[in-house]
Amino acid sequence: MHYSVEIDGAMIEDFDSFHNEFQAKMGFYEGYGWNLNAWIECMTDMFNAGEHEGLTRFNLVDGDTFELVISNTQQWKQQAPEVFETFVDCCGACNREKTHFQVKYLG
Repeated sequence: MHYSVEIDGAMIEDFDSFHNEFQAKMGFYEGYGWNLNAWIECMTDMFNAGEHEGLTRFNLVDGDTFELVISNTQQWKQQAPEVFETFVDCCGACNREKTHFQVKYLG
């Protein structure tokens, strides 16, 4: 199956709002650590067929794909460039571990 989640870049102004937006849209677990290591763990664990079941609302299996759609990308880049650059780096870390993770930038 193919899964997709849209993150609204206009909602991200700092690292707190980054974590808020992702926790809300990805369904990160209640004990989410609100740091980048926790973010990477959650984003990659959804491909581990439940190794730490419940870190996100997704539990992908072999053959599944996941696309993260970022809307209002330019606004995010302008209002929080450091957060955006860190996000891109973290996506790279996720992709080194899992090949099904794709990011699509809009606007």
